[in-house]
Amino acid sequence: MGRPFRFPEPWRKARARAYPAMDVHTRAAFAIQSGMSGWQFRRLAPKVLPGATRCGNVAPAVIRGVCGEDDMEQRTAMRWLLAYSGALTVAVCAFLLTGAAAPGKRASFEEIDVQRINVREPDGTLRLVVSNRTRFPGLIFRGKEHRHPREVAGMLFYNDEGTENGGLVFGGSRGPDGKPRAGGHFSFDQYEQDQVATFGQYERDGIRWAGVTVLDQPDGSSEPMLENLEELNALPADERQKRQVELTGGPANVARVFLGKDHERSSLLSLRDAEGRVRLVLRVAADGAAQLKKFQKELSAGTVSLVLLAVLARASEPLYGYLIAKRLEQVGGGVLSGKQSALYPVLRNLEGAGLLESHVEPSDAGPPRRCYRITGAGREVLAQWAAAWRATRDSVDSVLEE
Repeated sequence: MGRPFRFPEPWRKARARAYPAMDVHTRAAFAIQSGMSGWQFRRLAPKVLPGATRCGNVAPAVIRGVCGEDDMEQRTAMRWLLAYSGALTVAVCAFLLTGAAAPGKRASFEEIDVQRINVREPDGTLRLVVSNRTRFPGLIFRGKEHRHPREVAGMLFYNDEGTENGGLVFGGSRGPDGKPRAGGHFSFDQYEQDQVATFGQYERDGIRWAGVTVLDQPDGSSEPMLENLEELNALPADERQKRQVELTGGPANVARVFLGKDHERSSLLSLRDAEGRVRLVLRVAADGAAQLKKFQKELSAGTVSLVLLAVLARASEPLYGYLIAKRLEQVGGGVLSGKQSALYPVLRNLEGAGLLESHVEPSDAGPPRRCYRITGAGREVLAQWAAAWRATRDSVDSVLEE
């Protein structure tokens, strides 16, 4: 048995679209235009032309009589036009895509809307991210991103190894209470650690400050802390800080210097030691009042210790308490005026530290007297304290004289 007959592809598509609505002659026209041979048309004639079993070769004549030569030519021209349009569209798209991907090409835009831009090295290393708040990245360390929510927009910097090492971030809005909450922060980080130099502005609940801050960070890498981030976040604040010290080898984010404006609108310079203890504050209030704030107890004790060592270093013989006080009144500019009682605890502390030594001598006019003299260690410490005092004094004088 022969294969069952299948309509040619063009004929099947055309017939599916238009055949039901065609009259007899139009059906014949579609059959001929679909490229059917004479014997195919004769076999299909009973199906497409009722009563045309013996139509023979009459089909072309029927087509011409019904549709005319001009209509056939228009249909052929339409096919060529569609084919040309499709080819032209493909060529234009290919040109645009190839031109956009061509190396060395530069695109110029007057304006562009984008949510995030990643700048990378040719090897894929991330160097800069510019992002809105919604798509702002977490903490990226050696190319791996760790969850670190930050409700800000801005840009982040990355070193040659793909680790965050600074940025410029900002944000601001009114809270539910209608008060503004805003800030901006420009910072640089220590290698594989947190920020060590910042310039920022902050306001919340009516409190505002702005200035430059210099901080200390541990010597070790922050990688152990990142590996235990979930554990740290689950701890209370005080326990979390202790755990961070264990993981990184020291306290983090210890502010050493702040120069700027505080929440009282005072301009100030604040200096702290490596433990974060304030050692010196120079403040000028909004009304112009200037003050050098020092924790009075520490300042008095430190000043008295320095002066006592200096007086005993100049003495040619051991001195007892009353004579030391008299020397201070003469050469110390009244440092201990009215405070002779503060002398004896300081002398005992200096002796306990090995900076002084003492002995008891009998007195003809009263009870025995304890006499003090400076030791070799005391002279070394005196030289260090004197140098530190002069440096601090010069710094403060230079600020006050401006």
